[in-house]
Amino acid sequence: MAEGNDQQLAPKAEEEVVQMRLEDFEVLLAQARAQQAPVPPAPTAPAVAPAIAVVPMAGPSSSSKPTFSKPGLARQFDFNSTVLASLSPLMEFAPEESEIKANLTKAITLLKQRNELLVVADTDPDIFEFYDQHSRAEAMQSYIGGLLAREEKEGREKTITVSHCHVEWIFE
Repeated sequence: MAEGNDQQLAPKAEEEVVQMRLEDFEVLLAQARAQQAPVPPAPTAPAVAPAIAVVPMAGPSSSSKPTFSKPGLARQFDFNSTVLASLSPLMEFAPEESEIKANLTKAITLLKQRNELLVVADTDPDIFEFYDQHSRAEAMQSYIGGLLAREEKEGREKTITVSHCHVEWIFE
């Protein structure tokens, strides 16, 4: 394949990636946390630097949290749940512009789906292989769709030639 065609074959990004300064993210996170819990009275002594306290969000309770036989899956589930608890309160304050809210929604959805996958994978480890095949098939479907659209746009017609071959089996 020619080097110039390599860039044409790369799939296009479906979503815009938005950068946010750390300070803006911390302000957004602080606003979300302030809405969750009552703010304690301010200390009378001056603070060196304000600390952002981590307020646990109502996540899966001990009764609804699944029990895992594989400790690695349990740790991943707990990590995902912690990230979900941090991201979920931001939804209320996320601005619509620059698709920040849409990207945040997608991240939360993907984490929830991953946790569901971890629960199933604990009893059926083959689910990861199935999930990977399904993901690759979806990626190829959109890629092939793009190729077909481009070919159709260029007005090219391609024919596929199938040749038949004869195979002899020799058993001794």
